[in-house]
Amino acid sequence: MLCFEVSKNGEKLARAGLRESGVLSLILSWVGREQGASALAAARQGPISGLDFSVAGIDSGDRSVAWIESADLRVGDAIHVRLVSGEGADAPTRSEPSKPVSKVEEGARVIECSFCGEMRRAEPDPTLGAGIAGASVFICLRCIVLAERLLDERLPQLFHLERAADQTCSFCGTEHTEESATARTENMCRSCVDMIMKGIEPAK
Repeated sequence: MLCFEVSKNGEKLARAGLRESGVLSLILSWVGREQGASALAAARQGPISGLDFSVAGIDSGDRSVAWIESADLRVGDAIHVRLVSGEGADAPTRSEPSKPVSKVEEGARVIECSFCGEMRRAEPDPTLGAGIAGASVFICLRCIVLAERLLDERLPQLFHLERAADQTCSFCGTEHTEESATARTENMCRSCVDMIMKGIEPAK
């Protein structure tokens, strides 16, 4: 099996790998929002704020797995990644059903809408399109249309959806959005709703 062998400053952190099919990713990202954030991060003596490091994936399309989700990285740390072939990998520190839930029923792939909880046909070839997927969220076409109406008409609630403010969008990651449609634990901001509906509406 193919594995990612990851170490920090010469010390092994994890050996990640999937025995069958799936997705294995290594992501190092930094987000600085305030003015001068980069200079402040570079001068910091301790762990860098806004820096995320993860080694994770999806195992055979059914389970979300992770080996590293935080490493307290500081300026000067060296991350080394070696691709290795081996018989086994370390057990993941986290393993849970993937979100959104996806499975095959009667030869067709179906996926759970994170907003209404209904299973929607995603492939092959749904008639109207199944919906829109984010990194760990999915919204079906019906919920998108309802979200647009909810926000356009400034309704406090429409079926299972509610209008909210000061939420983080589950799709674009924008924090403290002025207006969003929310259900269960997920949110879609006004900007994402508008952008998606423009892509769905036929050209005039």
